[in-house]
Amino acid sequence: MAAAAMAPRHHQFVLLRRVAPVSVSMCVSRWREGASLMRLGIGDYSASAGRRRRRRRGVVRVRAGMDIASAVDVINDLGFDTLTFLGVTVLVVPAFRVLKASPILGFFCAGVVLNQFGLIRNLTDVKLLSEWGILFLLFEMGLELSLSRLKALARYAFGMGLPQVLLSTLAFTAFELPPNGAIGTKILQFLFDSRPDLVNIRSVDEAIVIGAALSLSSSAFVLQLLAEKGELPTRFGSATLGILLLQDIAVVPLLVILPVLESQLGAFLAGAILAETNFRTQIEADIRPFRGLLLGLFFVTTGTSIDMQLLIREWPNVLSLLGGLIAIKTLIITAIGPRVGLTLQESVRIGLLLSQGGEFGFVVFSLANRLGVLPLELNKLLIIVVVLSMALTPLLNEIGRRAAGIIDEKSETKEKPAEMVNYNATEPIVILGFGEMGKVLAKFLSAPLSFGLEKDTEGWPYVAFDLNPAVVKSARKSGFPVLYGDGSRPLVLQSAGISSPKAVMVMYTGKEKTIEAVNRLRQAFPGVPMYARAQDMSHLLDLKKAGATEVVLENAETSLQLGSMLLRGLGVMSDDVSFLSKLVRDSMELQAQEALNNIENKDIDIMKPLELRVSDLVERNGNGSRMIAQEDSLRLRYDFNNIDSEDGVKYCLLEASDDESEASNSSKEMIDQSDDMNT
Repeated sequence: MAAAAMAPRHHQFVLLRRVAPVSVSMCVSRWREGASLMRLGIGDYSASAGRRRRRRRGVVRVRAGMDIASAVDVINDLGFDTLTFLGVTVLVVPAFRVLKASPILGFFCAGVVLNQFGLIRNLTDVKLLSEWGILFLLFEMGLELSLSRLKALARYAFGMGLPQVLLSTLAFTAFELPPNGAIGTKILQFLFDSRPDLVNIRSVDEAIVIGAALSLSSSAFVLQLLAEKGELPTRFGSATLGILLLQDIAVVPLLVILPVLESQLGAFLAGAILAETNFRTQIEADIRPFRGLLLGLFFVTTGTSIDMQLLIREWPNVLSLLGGLIAIKTLIITAIGPRVGLTLQESVRIGLLLSQGGEFGFVVFSLANRLGVLPLELNKLLIIVVVLSMALTPLLNEIGRRAAGIIDEKSETKEKPAEMVNYNATEPIVILGFGEMGKVLAKFLSAPLSFGLEKDTEGWPYVAFDLNPAVVKSARKSGFPVLYGDGSRPLVLQSAGISSPKAVMVMYTGKEKTIEAVNRLRQAFPGVPMYARAQDMSHLLDLKKAGATEVVLENAETSLQLGSMLLRGLGVMSDDVSFLSKLVRDSMELQAQEALNNIENKDIDIMKPLELRVSDLVERNGNGSRMIAQEDSLRLRYDFNNIDSEDGVKYCLLEASDDESEASNSSKEMIDQSDDMNT
């Protein structure tokens, strides 16, 4: 009987304990209450149990409400932080574009400001969200690794990029090993009395991770600078791009070293696989909006990890590490460059341009810190060094350009261009750069008709110069008079026996190189005609200002040629198309001259549409007609009856047919008669 009575009591106690997580005393009290109610009757106990269940459900609802409220607070904080980051991004990107600086630097600065003023409520969750930016960064790096690009840049990628990454990693690792006795550690402790816990490297893994991360450079900063300067198509730009491409490949071993990076490695390999498919372009376009957003979030959160107090407190260590990073990478690249055919000037420029740290360094340092591979303060110190080195990229590029100029000037008296043979022409036409356009120009000048039908000659004498030994060798085999050397240097021309060139044709592709060549030769030969090619209207104005006699706008000429083909295909007469092309060229020249006269106003609309109408084409007696500017449309209207004699640009119509009424079947030629009309 007693055992039977105890069984339900024990069952009731277990039930209460399992339903409501309350204290032991409350459980005992409820057990006693249940026992007494059972003695009184089942109905009373059932009513009491129902009330208790309702109370328990009320407690659960309160607790659930509290959990929902806390979750809403977390979501609100995360949403507020995300909106804050987005707002900062909207402000930073246009501002730094106006300053002609990389938006990445702006993201870092924004992160520092947000962290210093405490505007971030839930930084941990935001950092987890920003790690998607790492995946997009590595995925896009994989997309850039197409075999065609690697094959085209293999000479520089494997000839310069591979030795640079290996030697830089070994150099940085050697400065950190062995633990507690590294050369770099001893230098910092001796010169700046650095704390051992800050600069000592505890293991080989730490040293390798730091060395490999610092060996990489910033693709975003460097490619932006090369694109702005128009130097991507040059040999200097190709060599730089090849090194950056190899550095992207070097990311794979780093991803394997750190065991937590399976997803990051997968993103990189997925991009590399898709780079060889037909979907690469579409994928790149589809992910671009998300990439910009998440990468911006990643760089802003990286900026929040910059400890300004640590920077102020440890500034001697920061400056020494920054100087060591720039010096080591510059020396290594400068030493490798001449071995793959680059000049010393180009090697110095590339070395300084790629001497900074890169975006992937942040990825490595942040993930290494999460794994405990690097101490927290050392990790923050390295991030500060990489950020500062990236901020100095424009300055390093300018220093490299000026250093190359100084080396160039000092070598003028010592360096003799290879095989400077006198081609029996003391005043030839000089062609600078012997690429595809240079070859076409050389063939054009070599034709007998270029000198005139009445002259019995083989064409105009010319000498071409190029700094690519392979180009020079190939051209010489084909019979072209091409010399190795920098033809923009007057001493090089003198060494070739050229006292005063008849004309100079600047065929370089790089903007800065073209402007520098025109400026230098104009100072040496004030009266020599100089002709150059421009990539855009701003480049054209700079060349005109430097002293170019005539400048051809490449894109405009291509558009005119294609437009002329289109009009002829639509049935417009060839003479009319030629006349229209001449009008457009003249208008562009006038607008360029107007902008050149107002050169300080760079925002002038120098490519505004020319709205013209040609009316009142004239009879054969030589009377002229006006070119009238209109605002609505560009059209040619022929009127043979009304002759307008007002001032303006005068043209003469010559007809081969006697029937003037059928103008469409006549052969017309427009000749500028403005001088005759004015007289």
